[in-house]
Amino acid sequence: TSYDPLRELARAEVVDRGHEHAVRWLQKKIAEGGFPDYDTDAIVAVALGSLLAYAAQRVTFNGPPLSVDEDRFVATWVEAWMRVASTAEQDRDAGA
Repeated sequence: TSYDPLRELARAEVVDRGHEHAVRWLQKKIAEGGFPDYDTDAIVAVALGSLLAYAAQRVTFNGPPLSVDEDRFVATWVEAWMRVASTAEQDRDAGA
């Protein structure tokens, strides 16, 4: 379709670039001892994929999933990843 070149550009310049930046950041944190040796590509795909899926569902289905507004979604997303980071820190400190 006529949107294919624009779609590819958006994916390369926005989505892929964002994922690559997040992977580099997480790899740095792992190297510094801030996180266990996660599969960085998979973690980033899960974290950013959930953000993209939420946005896509709002547009595709004309509203957010389960009527969860953006503020609730973002607050819960941040809380969930803070818990992951906290658990990772506890595991690291315990020598796991």
